[in-house]
Amino acid sequence: MKLTTGSDCPAAPGPIDRAALGNQHLSPGKTPVKAYLITTGSVFGLIAAMHLLKAIDEWPRLKTDPGYYLGMAALGVVAAALSAWAWRLLRLPVRS
Repeated sequence: MKLTTGSDCPAAPGPIDRAALGNQHLSPGKTPVKAYLITTGSVFGLIAAMHLLKAIDEWPRLKTDPGYYLGMAALGVVAAALSAWAWRLLRLPVRS
């Protein structure tokens, strides 16, 4: 099997026409990545908050089933870290 690359490829795409993709409605400074980061930060933040509330509610279970409790707490910490990372990336300046 021969792999084709570069000029061997029969229908190599050209530059992307952003107007054809429908991105004309984006105002300057607004990008789909910002919307993604806001959504991701919010969703993971809510998941982390729910894990925190569940950990508080199930505090007595720590004595009887520490593996379950610590696993749930670890998932909450991971969700909080992903949320914080998304919000930190949102505050970084946009590269040209």
